[in-house]
Amino acid sequence: MIRNSAKLTALAAATLLGSVVTVNCSKGSGSDDKTVGHVSLDLKLASGATVSSVHYLIHAGMPSGIADVNGDINISDVNSTTSAFHSFPASTGDVVTLTAMTSTGTSCTGTSSPFAVTAGNTASVAVTLVCGGSVPTQGSGSVGIGGTIVEGDNCPLLTSWSASPLQTSVGATIDVSGAATDADVGVIPGESLTFAWTASPGGTFTNAAALSTQFTCGVSGANTITLTVSDNHVPSACSTKIDIPVNCVGGVVCGNGVVEAGEVCDPAGSYTSGVGICAADCKSYLPAVCGNSKLETGEQCDPPNGTTCSATCQTVVQSQCGNNVKEAGEDCDPPNGKTCDNNCKTIPESACQMCEITNTTGGTCFQTSNTSNAGTTNYAVFGCNGFSGADFTNCVALIGCLRSNHCGSGDDPTPCLCGNLSTGACATTPPANLPGVCASKYVTAAAGGDVFGLFFSTDSPIGISNNLYSCDVDACASGVCL
Repeated sequence: MIRNSAKLTALAAATLLGSVVTVNCSKGSGSDDKTVGHVSLDLKLASGATVSSVHYLIHAGMPSGIADVNGDINISDVNSTTSAFHSFPASTGDVVTLTAMTSTGTSCTGTSSPFAVTAGNTASVAVTLVCGGSVPTQGSGSVGIGGTIVEGDNCPLLTSWSASPLQTSVGATIDVSGAATDADVGVIPGESLTFAWTASPGGTFTNAAALSTQFTCGVSGANTITLTVSDNHVPSACSTKIDIPVNCVGGVVCGNGVVEAGEVCDPAGSYTSGVGICAADCKSYLPAVCGNSKLETGEQCDPPNGTTCSATCQTVVQSQCGNNVKEAGEDCDPPNGKTCDNNCKTIPESACQMCEITNTTGGTCFQTSNTSNAGTTNYAVFGCNGFSGADFTNCVALIGCLRSNHCGSGDDPTPCLCGNLSTGACATTPPANLPGVCASKYVTAAAGGDVFGLFFSTDSPIGISNNLYSCDVDACASGVCL
């Protein structure tokens, strides 16, 4: 709605919104009543309009005897729209009359052309509300009228319902009301009707069980107000409901259980595992408190237990030799009796160390440490220990395969990769397809590189493993064997 100080020339009626009546009947029915429809009003004001309320009247043509429906729409709230939603019997020759008074004392009135309310269908008409001047050339709108069938005269029958305005601010109110009948009430002893107002996704009612009450907008955006009328018929109760669409504008309500724009959590005080406790403004989480048995941001565990959870709520890592995970204080894992002992400490590769460090005769000694550690006497960086991460793991796996399978030819490990293929056939076969018992370990150690190109590289797990294997053979020729 537009409000300013310019002269008001006309009010234009805009689209009338529809809805659906849902009926759940479990009893037998007599003559069906299929005559109830609904009218939803939504008026847009032309530039310069300043009014606080608009009065509407719906008058039926035929059949005669249908009571007029009228009401006032409170549009004093800045976000309210001139809109209403009202039930109306199916009929013909109907008209809608709108009246209002501007802030300058100018009266406004307008009546639609005749139209019909047909059960199960929607008719559209135009209404122009003129305020003290001529009819504007633009700004007309439409009225949508939809008929809704209500089945069964032994179930509750909604005879009227209304809500206005259809839009207001979060925290402001919408007037709602309804009425219903049931052919069994007054006939069957104890039969009565109950009313229940609900809203989704959120909001409150002054009295959710009253025929007429007020709805307070609680969640910004599109909401649905539902009136459900139920009887207490035995053995099976029956209910009827009507859904009314409304819109709540602006505002964020901390505590309504819905995380809205500007909020990170809702309601205040709620706990989210792994994150924390929602602050009073719903805009942040409270700082973590170690020892409150709640896992919050920055904590790995809670509460502390002196073994696996520290006093600062951090996980205490305890090494466990044999769990296939190299942890703090371990050189290797799992133990294998050759390169890793039962305490997950590395077993010195005595044969290769002797070959490299003492230049043992009986064979040619190859470099068995990567370039940066060549000729070292420090076992911590000797051989595979000169690598880290995946290269260390792949180096240990490859040399383990070579040693355990004794698959080379003398000090030449090539058959471990190529099997019994000739050199030419080996060089032209993709490594992944080679038949050598350790071919898969070679491919893994190459880490996507060229297996053949890395065969003698001392900066690759492949080259170091090959040289360690050759070193073992050479050293064994001098009587020092693994």
